[in-house]
Amino acid sequence: MILQALVNYYEILRGEDKVPEAGYSIAKVSYGLNISCEGELLNVIPLKRMTEVGKKKVEEPCLMKVPEQVTRSSGVSANFLCDNSSYLLGSDQKGKPKRSLECFEASKQLVTDVLNQCESSSARAVMNYFQKWNADMVLGNPVLQDYIEDLLAGGNIVFFVEGEEVLKDRSIQSAWELYHSGDKEERQMQCLITGKRVAIARLHPVIRGIPGAQSSGASLVSFNAVAYDSYGHENGTNAPASKEAVFAYTTVLNYLLSKREHKQTVGDMTVVFWADSLKSEYCDAFSAGIGSDEDKQELIKRIFEKISIGQPVEDIDMGTEFYILGLSPNAARLSVRFFIKNSFGKIMKNLYRHQERLKIIKPPSKFENIPLYWLLRETVNLNSKDKSPTPLMAGAMLRAIIQGTPYPNSFYQGLILRAKAERNVTSGRAAGIKAYLIHNKDYQVNQEVLKVKVNEETNEKAYVLGRLFAVLERAQEEANKNINSTIKDKYFTSACANPGVVFPRLLQLAGYHNAKSEYGKAREYEIGKIISKLDVENEPFPSHLSLKEQGIFMLGYYQQREQRFEKKEDKQ
Repeated sequence: MILQALVNYYEILRGEDKVPEAGYSIAKVSYGLNISCEGELLNVIPLKRMTEVGKKKVEEPCLMKVPEQVTRSSGVSANFLCDNSSYLLGSDQKGKPKRSLECFEASKQLVTDVLNQCESSSARAVMNYFQKWNADMVLGNPVLQDYIEDLLAGGNIVFFVEGEEVLKDRSIQSAWELYHSGDKEERQMQCLITGKRVAIARLHPVIRGIPGAQSSGASLVSFNAVAYDSYGHENGTNAPASKEAVFAYTTVLNYLLSKREHKQTVGDMTVVFWADSLKSEYCDAFSAGIGSDEDKQELIKRIFEKISIGQPVEDIDMGTEFYILGLSPNAARLSVRFFIKNSFGKIMKNLYRHQERLKIIKPPSKFENIPLYWLLRETVNLNSKDKSPTPLMAGAMLRAIIQGTPYPNSFYQGLILRAKAERNVTSGRAAGIKAYLIHNKDYQVNQEVLKVKVNEETNEKAYVLGRLFAVLERAQEEANKNINSTIKDKYFTSACANPGVVFPRLLQLAGYHNAKSEYGKAREYEIGKIISKLDVENEPFPSHLSLKEQGIFMLGYYQQREQRFEKKEDKQ
């Protein structure tokens, strides 16, 4: 299903000439070697461009259409007229000069095989270059000195003949296409993607652009050991896919990974998404729904407003199929974490409901919607070296949001543990706890405590205790203006888990605080009003609270604490 969806999207992109045809691929190219018609190296043309990555400007290789590149894991295998310095200069930084010469000879042989019958001046210039070039003189060549370190670092290089790009020469393109589609004895089987009986691809090209995977690329489909063979099939014949289908799905996946508007990073996972449409609004809206793209907030706001009142969205077909693919690095391969196919409208409705559950007083983000990365960040220690959320939890959380299924228990547990460890209930943690308790049916409580702001009428014991703790903390702060450590720093974890042990002592301390505070009478009244909601005669302070009740305690504490700041703002 994944490969079929990618192949179908390739046809959509190909119709708009956004992806290359068979026999070609898109590659990152760093430099061009400008040669004369006689094959002499004239100068080096830098092809890197300044691009903005976030708030920074960085120098990145340009994207060019080049002849289809081979899959290399080991051994020597040359690409046609677009390769690294090992193949085009015969030198690199790997410290293996013998192998570098073998690479150069392999590239020379490929150029000879492809361009032997080509009569264009550019073809003759390239062949002259390979005949004349002396790989032993690379480090001493004055033409290369300004770029020598970067050239030998491994980036792709192409050829220019007196300033004209060689790969744009139509005669060379025809020669390559003839060579690429040449008659070869290949095994024919039924393609599992298209259903046609055609020549099967032995190896699948690599996928590039996944953080954490090998820089040279990783395989989505591969069989490289006898243990994976089945019924005498080897390599690609274990899961037969035609050359055309393999080219299509790898080309379109590499295309999507090269576009920021088609991907998001969640933990160690790269999330790729696309629609059965070339309209940018589909991917922009989804990206804004899980991320924090500032320039797309108006779009997602408009969609959510229409969804809330059940009206159609202008210029957007909510029935359009939308696809979401989660990929994680795994050595030289890619792991598929999930693949979701649904209508765009249903996915947007799930995102809208998720954001509605997260609404809280004093939200953590400057945006109206809380980004997923912000929620996940609330489950990790930001002072640790590794600030990434648990990969499995991050993937499960994203899948639950998109599909509208219950949030993973690990997310709720992570919020509770971090709040107790840091003795701090942030707005993000409060929002996450509220959303979890609302959405997960096994943890359903009285809906009256799961509101955006504090509920002063409810008798829910854990919630009332959380509110009481916030008022006791305020009483201490008012009595000691410059205090550095409050009851929250000393007693929050115990009050949250074992209130029966802590609260009698805290109430005793509150009496001392109120006695010397100018607001003491107001705090005494507020404390008495909250305590009246507890079962004073039987068990006002339970010996312990369950994990569910601890979350309710934290929600009550947060909302009561933030209420006083909101009141000040209202007065102003």
